[in-house]
Amino acid sequence: MMWLTYEEYTAYGGTASREEFAPLELKARKRIDYRTLERIQTPDDDIKLLMYELIGMQQKFDERDGNISGYGNDGVSVSFNSPEAAKKDFDEKANELIDSVVGDLAYRGLC
Repeated sequence: MMWLTYEEYTAYGGTASREEFAPLELKARKRIDYRTLERIQTPDDDIKLLMYELIGMQQKFDERDGNISGYGNDGVSVSFNSPEAAKKDFDEKANELIDSVVGDLAYRGLC
């Protein structure tokens, strides 16, 4: 069951094609499920907006240009991230976003 339909996604301003959307939606949903230990059964509007944001982040991550982390113009300087560093940075940003929206649902400690 999709938490965010393609129509809802495009209404938020999403730009992925219908074919690109399905795997992006699945990745975002599974990431949220993992962070919340599958505690979300029926997504509300906040979760749908979170899905939209995560899909955009995943789309940009998938389309990144050779792990470029910085570019200078005067004297031309280009810095690169390793694929591992880029993935770690993406994961940290995505997890922070999820945690900021779902709050206590992401709690993994002891009561």
